[in-house]
Amino acid sequence: MGGTSGRLGVPRFDCDDGRRRDARKYVLLVSVNPGGPNGGSATQYFIGDFDGHQFVLDPDLRSRLQGTPAPGAGAPALWVDYGTDDYAGVTWSGIPGTDGRHLFLGWMSNWIYAQKVPSEQWRSAMTVPRELKLVRTSRGLELHSTPIAELAGLRASGKHMDRQAVRSDLD
Repeated sequence: MGGTSGRLGVPRFDCDDGRRRDARKYVLLVSVNPGGPNGGSATQYFIGDFDGHQFVLDPDLRSRLQGTPAPGAGAPALWVDYGTDDYAGVTWSGIPGTDGRHLFLGWMSNWIYAQKVPSEQWRSAMTVPRELKLVRTSRGLELHSTPIAELAGLRASGKHMDRQAVRSDLD
């Protein structure tokens, strides 16, 4: 199940299942390229149980995946997001228990064009850090992703800039 074309990367973490605080589920993140829902790179997720050796897909999620085709990928999948530029995301471990969040940062590029981006200093960027949560919906458990709260502190009032001429491709 899920898109399996191209390269695969597999980080994982555990989180609450939304019913009881002590009921834990593992979230398996799998990055594919190509094979994302809109072409290129993407990260899909699976929810289940892990005993240290074997990941077992949640039965509710299994039945949902059997009826959820991945646009363009030809296989059922659930995606962290549906853009073309979210690959090889990482999650943090060691977050203090008083915080308890699951934070995610993805590579914001796509192997279809990553080698072709005209650059001399650096190439690509990382996504906005996001908090991942398992949320129980009418469809069952889902992975929800929201920008971390700390980003609100970076907002400032707007700044007006006068018109400027662009003199070359790299201005």
